[in-house]
Amino acid sequence: MSALDDIRNLVDDGVGRYLADEHPLVVNGLKALASVLQSIETVGTVPADVLQYVHLGDGSNFKAFRIGYNGTDLFIQRNSGTQASPVYENSIKISGTDGAVTLIKGLTIAGALVGVTGLTLSGVLNMGGQNITSVAAITATSINGVDPASHAARHNPGGSDALALGSTPPAVASSGATGSATNFARGDHTHKGVSSLDANASGSPLFGAIDIANGPGVQISKAAQVITIKGPARLYAAASADQAISGTTETDITTLTALTLPVITAVDTKNFRVRVTLSISNGATPANDLTIRLYSGTNGTKADTEIALTKTSFAVAADFTNVSFEIVYSPSADTDIKLGLSIQGLANSNVLGASNAISNISVEEVV
Repeated sequence: MSALDDIRNLVDDGVGRYLADEHPLVVNGLKALASVLQSIETVGTVPADVLQYVHLGDGSNFKAFRIGYNGTDLFIQRNSGTQASPVYENSIKISGTDGAVTLIKGLTIAGALVGVTGLTLSGVLNMGGQNITSVAAITATSINGVDPASHAARHNPGGSDALALGSTPPAVASSGATGSATNFARGDHTHKGVSSLDANASGSPLFGAIDIANGPGVQISKAAQVITIKGPARLYAAASADQAISGTTETDITTLTALTLPVITAVDTKNFRVRVTLSISNGATPANDLTIRLYSGTNGTKADTEIALTKTSFAVAADFTNVSFEIVYSPSADTDIKLGLSIQGLANSNVLGASNAISNISVEEVV
């Protein structure tokens, strides 16, 4: 007779009936034990092979935790209810298929977590202020709601985490500088400055290194940061009309008087080459001498400063004489701004001709 039979007989005989009347808990315990032994006889010989749940606890609640097996996986469960009305919640699951451990609730690690080949979380991982070190790669699709692998749009202008943009970009500077601003510039920003350099509006703007070369009549020089371009000589010319020149009286040549020098200011004094060509006819009496004066000043008349003087003589009556001379001088920018020409005969009247031979004066800037 087995122990199971002894228990059954004990429950069924008079002692059992007595216990059932006086101590029902003892009888119920014996019945439960008989049920366990029945399972052992039917399934196996070791209690661990057949027990579905094992409760763990203390005197106040011996159902605080339980370890269970559902036929596939092993669970560690916590009783969130009471001993009389237990409510079991899974905390850890160990897969019966591959042994993977699933943490249903939070996990607190007091030391280092080393050598873990796979860790899947369904809740929050609280690092408790500790660092994550020796990371080969982070392949998460969301950190704080952001996909680390494709979050560039958040930093673009107008994005949810846009980088700070600067205001109007500075103008082109004379020298390079790293700068100290803590913001960024848009890719299509522009700087104020010379936008292009073209030659004769050819429609092909120049960029990069550009060399400005000399050309016919053009001289280019460079000193430090200054480039000077000198163009061809500028010419100012005036022609005379017919004009009678009285004898013994100095006469301003009307159309060759008060000629303004080209491009001269108080700070831009230049050298000028003055050429004079006159065609003069003598009166009836031969051997007449003429005095021709060139002057410069504020009025351009014979009252100004004389800068050139020449004389000529006529041999016979009605002799047209061509008189030419040239002078280079530097006028004072403050006063010498006009030129003039006068003629004075010794005795007889004369004629400044325009129809027979042109009389003129030309002023050329010396480059």
